[in-house]
Amino acid sequence: MNDAPLARSSIHIICVLFCAFLFCREAGAQGDLQPLKPPDTSSPQATLQSFVKNMQRTYEMFKEEDVHARVHQSAAFMTRAIRCLDLSKVDPKLINEFGERRAVMLMEILDRIELPASETIPNEEQANQQELLRWRIPETEIVIERIAAGPRQGEFLFAADTVRRIPEFYDLVKHLPYREGTVLPGAFVALFDLAPPSLEKATPLKPADTSSPHATLKTFLDNMNTLYEAFKTHGLSPGSAPQRREASSRALRTLDLSDVPSNAVDQVAKETAVLLMEVLDRIEIPPAERIPDATTAERMGLTSWTIPDTQITIARVESGPRQGEFLFTSETIKKTDEYYVLVKHLPYNDGTVLEDAYHVYLQAPGPMIPVSWILDMPPWLKQIKLGQPLWKWFAVIIMLLLLAAGLVLSFRIGSRRHESDPRAPFYKRVLFPIGGLFLAWLTELAVDQIQPGQGVVVFTSVLTTLLASFSLLWFIVIASHAISESIVATPRIDSKGIDAQLVRLVFRVVNLVAFVLIILYTASNLGFPLTPVLAGLGVGGLAVALATQNSLEDLIGGINLFMDRPIRVGELCRFGDRIGRVEEIGLRSTRVRSFNDTVITIPNSAFSKMELENFARRRKIWYHPRIQLAKDITADQVRYVLVEVRKVLYAHPKVDPNPARVRFAEFGAYSLDLDIFAYVDVTEFGEFLGVAEDLNLRIMDIVKEAGASLAVPIQRTFIERAATPEEDLAEQTEQTVQQWRENDQLYLPSFSESAVAELRNTLDFPPKGAPNKGRDDPQNNGRC
Repeated sequence: MNDAPLARSSIHIICVLFCAFLFCREAGAQGDLQPLKPPDTSSPQATLQSFVKNMQRTYEMFKEEDVHARVHQSAAFMTRAIRCLDLSKVDPKLINEFGERRAVMLMEILDRIELPASETIPNEEQANQQELLRWRIPETEIVIERIAAGPRQGEFLFAADTVRRIPEFYDLVKHLPYREGTVLPGAFVALFDLAPPSLEKATPLKPADTSSPHATLKTFLDNMNTLYEAFKTHGLSPGSAPQRREASSRALRTLDLSDVPSNAVDQVAKETAVLLMEVLDRIEIPPAERIPDATTAERMGLTSWTIPDTQITIARVESGPRQGEFLFTSETIKKTDEYYVLVKHLPYNDGTVLEDAYHVYLQAPGPMIPVSWILDMPPWLKQIKLGQPLWKWFAVIIMLLLLAAGLVLSFRIGSRRHESDPRAPFYKRVLFPIGGLFLAWLTELAVDQIQPGQGVVVFTSVLTTLLASFSLLWFIVIASHAISESIVATPRIDSKGIDAQLVRLVFRVVNLVAFVLIILYTASNLGFPLTPVLAGLGVGGLAVALATQNSLEDLIGGINLFMDRPIRVGELCRFGDRIGRVEEIGLRSTRVRSFNDTVITIPNSAFSKMELENFARRRKIWYHPRIQLAKDITADQVRYVLVEVRKVLYAHPKVDPNPARVRFAEFGAYSLDLDIFAYVDVTEFGEFLGVAEDLNLRIMDIVKEAGASLAVPIQRTFIERAATPEEDLAEQTEQTVQQWRENDQLYLPSFSESAVAELRNTLDFPPKGAPNKGRDDPQNNGRC
């Protein structure tokens, strides 16, 4: 058999296969052969695998020698990985940069934690059979959930909440070592230039299990023991800080701290946990099988469980953000120090990790105080007195003395006045409230470093909260008053006018709102529930409203005056049966100066209900005298007076001709009554009196020229009748009227428009011969 052809054929086939292998290898090195292929997100298993594989392929491309030349080739893999994240709540403009950072950070997390075996993750068939909506990576809070609506409906993606919390998860795991097989350790550091994580194994993403009394008690004990072991092994070294922080955080999550002032929660929670652990390390705890687990608690409808022969209770939270969790009750938290006093003489149980932990905790300082200082202290300073070491008592006393000295100093400087100014300047007046806020912050900082006992922490917390609230309120009052007065001081606002009072009212309302908000904030910080506080404010407000009913009526009346503005400061008005000039409109009362130069104070509730006549806003003044002529005159004499008086009204420069009329109104008991109706074009009453005086004198001249006389309510007895000058004037008047008839100039009952126009402004005013003729009469501008 000839083997040569067979050998040649085999070599040929091997060469072809080798060339094909090289081609595929080169093609794979150049990039993705299917860049438009979407990621597989049909199930939690597919999504997790698709994300991990595409991120690994991206990292492999970046590890090539020519990184910049490979960037565009790795884009398809990075895009597929990003598509595994639910970015629906991200601004579309930021999706690319945001998605890349979140994807790399998530891969950093997955490269450090233990992932479940592929077969334990639900695949597409299992997800459909179970109608699975969400799946969580065990021992973490990383969730993959099915999208319920939108263009990606039905796909399984890393949940939007998980994407949002990725930085939080990363901070918790960045100190852990990478798993074996990690393609690019330090990827986030390399790509985004961040500090490298430290190395230590832990499960920082594991949440505290508080699903039952059994789970809560176990979580607390396990994490406190982990904390103690880390302390015994590494002390307070920075390297063990992450592990201590994780264990402490989980242990504290088992405590109901809802009744603790918010700014004292950290210190109170830590001391409570240590005290509670000291008690549990000394008493007998029942076996695990006798402690209700989640199944037992649900079956029995259990709401609370107490450790036998103790008052330590774990109860279900009925409301609030932690509803449904089993936590050590707030009553237990308050009495941990009492329980410790009762059991501290007992021996520790076997297996106690750290004995005398409370003493160690009491001696421990804050992070800014070196531990070496405590170790170098004389033993007598470390003695425990009244629940804490002597050195902490001295530190607290010094802190409080410095606080008091700072407050006194800032108050004295802020209240110092200049001899020429009875009131301290603004920058001095705000020194005390600003100093109070600063000192409150310094006190809290000092307490964090001293770390005194629970009672001292609560006391200083209440003190600093009250000081900060009082200082803030004082600052708001001073600042709002300064701002309102600076606005009122502007030239456009009368300091006693309605606008000024309105500005002051607005800032007083601001002060009131600030007061209520600060009260609520203070109550919340001190641990008081807001519902009773709001109810108390409501009841108190009702009581105050009833007690100050009249004052509130005056206030509402003042607001009505502000809104309607029927009068302003400086205006002359009639209120009721009085006349006066308004001097001030306040929140409760209005002050008016009468013609007797006395000040009348009227409550706003009464003043706003009065009929107010504002003389200052009139455009002209009504001239309305009634002329009573004697009955012993003729009709022509009456006609003469009517015509001449009309001429005077039309011709006078200060009288508005529309309307200006005089009519023979009626026969009086002893007179013939002529009614004059006209408006004088002036607004000041003093000037009006001058014009009225001129008109009255001219009318008297007309009556005299007509040979008539004004009626006087007296009885005349004629003994002898002789010709009088009035009779001669009467004859002349009758002749003049007769001429008017003949010449069609008897303007009765009214003047023609042309005649009015000819007469307009033909009289002299002031009249001829007056010393101020041609000038403004200073008396015309007199005021009432």
